[in-house]
Amino acid sequence: MKCLSNQSKASILDWYWSKGLHDAKIINKRISFFPDYYETSRGFYNCIEINVDSSNALFDRSIVSLKFYNCKEKDPELNIEGMYWVNDTVLEQWGRYTLKIEFFSSDRKKHLYEISFEKCIVVRQ
Repeated sequence: MKCLSNQSKASILDWYWSKGLHDAKIINKRISFFPDYYETSRGFYNCIEINVDSSNALFDRSIVSLKFYNCKEKDPELNIEGMYWVNDTVLEQWGRYTLKIEFFSSDRKKHLYEISFEKCIVVRQ
């Protein structure tokens, strides 16, 4: 497993938000499952879309959504809605990525959200 530094993430991963999303607020999280025909034609069987309000982020204020394909959450019961992004780490192993995000909830409790995936699409405004 290879941990990518901020500099290497930006050069290797064209989808990565290299300037950071510190203080971006999570609006919601949606999970989609694709029918069999979509899986065979596109190669994706599911997607988790995380919508963010990055207007108050310290650096990258252009991101509105992150879409993770062929993904799995470590703790799917964790409700990240309304939480604030603190920092993240991306790991790469055998063509799959694991994103570990540290969030703070409104009561200032720290939460760790982890998602593994094959592809990420970042939607910017």
